[in-house]
Amino acid sequence: MLCKMTWKDNKLLWELSGVISTEELHQIGLEHQGDPRWGDLRYSIADFKNVISIDLLEEELIVVQTIEKAKVILNSYLKIASIANSNETIKLADFYETDTSWKYGIFETSTEARS
Repeated sequence: MLCKMTWKDNKLLWELSGVISTEELHQIGLEHQGDPRWGDLRYSIADFKNVISIDLLEEELIVVQTIEKAKVILNSYLKIASIANSNETIKLADFYETDTSWKYGIFETSTEARS
């Protein structure tokens, strides 16, 4: 999997492509930990439109969700959007949405996600 992470002002864009694995998903989550911009971050967009497939078990996603819950303490005002256009990526985004206290939305295009 490839992941391009772009910070701009108080926004973070993740552009993912290829096959997503558990280890890579954990690594993505760790890449911004400790970054001083995290506290001021207001919007995060995860763009899954170029993802080919997802190699994750539900139990592994629960671990990722648990780690994300700890991040809410550091920034409770964050809004998250996922851009998903396949059944597999929509399912991943839906699963994530079920257990987050951040404002969260799933969109088909980047224009919708940014609005």
